[in-house]
Amino acid sequence: MLTFSPHPLARNPHFQTIISTRMPPPEAEMLALTQEMLLGLPVDDGVTLQGFYAARPNSKGVVLLLHGWLGSAESTYMLAVGEALFQAGYSVFRLNMRDHGGTTRLNQDVFHGCRLEEVFQAAHQVASLEADTPFFIVGFSMGGNFALRLAWRHSQGPIDALQHVVSVNPSINTRQTIIQIDRSPLYRYYFLRKWHKHLREKEAAFPTVYNFSALRTINTSYELGEATIAAYTGFPDSASYYRCYGVTPEKMRLLKVPTTIITSEDDPIVGVDDFKALANVSPYLSLHIQRYGGHMGYIDLFPFRRWLAEAIPAILS
Repeated sequence: MLTFSPHPLARNPHFQTIISTRMPPPEAEMLALTQEMLLGLPVDDGVTLQGFYAARPNSKGVVLLLHGWLGSAESTYMLAVGEALFQAGYSVFRLNMRDHGGTTRLNQDVFHGCRLEEVFQAAHQVASLEADTPFFIVGFSMGGNFALRLAWRHSQGPIDALQHVVSVNPSINTRQTIIQIDRSPLYRYYFLRKWHKHLREKEAAFPTVYNFSALRTINTSYELGEATIAAYTGFPDSASYYRCYGVTPEKMRLLKVPTTIITSEDDPIVGVDDFKALANVSPYLSLHIQRYGGHMGYIDLFPFRRWLAEAIPAILS
């Protein structure tokens, strides 16, 4: 496993976390060959998710990329890692989860973290795009949580040709992650601003269904989470919801596909202590905790490089 050892000037975790979202990837060959796809999924009364597929002739396999909470298929880390994988010979599919990436109009019901089945069905469809090649899943933060739960779900109903799952700084204890976000005025403001924007977009898309005016004065992520869980997820309480959303040792013991977690000791959003319970729970699970990296950063300076763009293709190969 590669080790991230950045220049001393790049080791601040907040620098890592913030700069990674501000530095666009240098190449765009993947984007030039990307086509939009709408996936019709047999979940509930029918669900539609948007994705972007860049097919590589004679590819080494198809990689499904899953973004973080309130991110999208256009998030910088998705583009950077996607481009690196494309250059390494893989076809790349960047999925927008429900309500993300400007897709609020595609489905009436709101997104929440327990909508695993629709992402599982989407993974099936993406794997079938190149049926005779290996299939991989790479997820970031919330998408890393989904990736781990897809690996668990694979143990109950296999995803064709799934070879490896990679999860980067996954939120495995979501309640604790939200509490951690609220402890920082900077991160609380960042996520609340984006969350309220999503709610306004959903309300505008379905004005006769939703009225979120009572939520607009809520100024912590935890309180907004409690309010939306109670009103829009169908769970009787937040404890039930977070149990469904969580990545537990019990789930990871059932793994039947190689699964790699990359995280950092200095992540200011997802605490490293959350991962202690996952150590050595399964021969299929590899846990790699880097000393530095912040939350999905792993940026080095002099010269500038994205370590994840090197590490993830290396893991898959």
